[in-house]
Order: sequence, then C-alpha cells, then structure tokens
Amino acid sequence: MKYTIIIIGLLLFSCNHRDKQNTAQKKENQLKELIVNRNQDSLKIKVCNFFNESSEGGEIRGYYDKDYLSRIEVELYSELGKESKEFTNNKESNSFEFKQRYFYYDKPFYEKDFKVIDSVIITGTYNDEILHKKIIGKRMKEEDLNKILSDINISKNRYTLFLKECPNE
Repeated sequence: MKYTIIIIGLLLFSCNHRDKQNTAQKKENQLKELIVNRNQDSLKIKVCNFFNESSEGGEIRGYYDKDYLSRIEVELYSELGKESKEFTNNKESNSFEFKQRYFYYDKPFYEKDFKVIDSVIITGTYNDEILHKKIIGKRMKEEDLNKILSDINISKNRYTLFLKECPNE
C-alpha cells in the first residue's frame, strides 16, 4: 500500500509542469525498480503485445501484488502520435487513479527528426464515477475528451480482461 501511495504521488507531481515531467518520470522508474527489487516474491509484471486499438500496435503491462492487479500501463503507437495510459487500483476503496497522456508528432515517427509538437494529459480518480479530473493541454476536441472520460472504467476493464487472457510474453 505504501508503494501505491508513493507511485500515485509521483504521478500527480509529474503533471504540474512539463519541465518536471522528465525528472518525475525518472523518479517513478527508479521507484518501480526499487519495488521490483525489494518484493520480487510478491510483485510480478506481465507484459503483452497489444494490436487492437492502434495502427502501430502497443504494449500492456500489468503489475500484480501476489494475485491482485495493482497497476496497468498501456502504450499505444500510431504514425502521428502515442497514447500512454496508466490505471492504479486502490484495493481498500475499490477505486482507481488514472492518467492518460496523448502525444502528437509533427510528422510520421518513421521520418527523420520527428518531434512531439503537443500533448494532452488527463488525470483523475474513479469510483463508480469520476470523482475529480485534471486536464492539461488544449489540442483534443471536446467531444473526444468527453468520450474518453465517459469510457474510462470500460477501458480499464477491457485492459484488465486482456491481461487475464494473454500469455506472459
């Protein structure tokens, strides 16, 4: 539980400023490494390739504390961008924290020197409904944003089911 709170804190902190994102991401990765090294007996990571939702495929990682799925990370790639989604479950309250990042490229990723030209970050907490949310960035259409937010629990459940069904690669 302590580790979940620390990870959530790092995630929320990383949303504050674009310059702080790289530092927070490094800290989060170091924390994940520390958790994996300390609890190798209880923490398992399941990684699966995922081609159902994007033109260039993606990857899903499930972090299990014993048999409990504590965190889901999804990376989806497309020609002109990338989606990064995280869902962190709260075992005690049956709620979850979510963070979705959308990165937009100036040209296809396979062309030389492509750059991220914009991004949108959506964070929040869900427990039968969205309890709070924060949105950084303006590139996304309002109707697309509303669809993402209305389907947040459906998305998490779909990824959970996929992780259960996929073999550990």
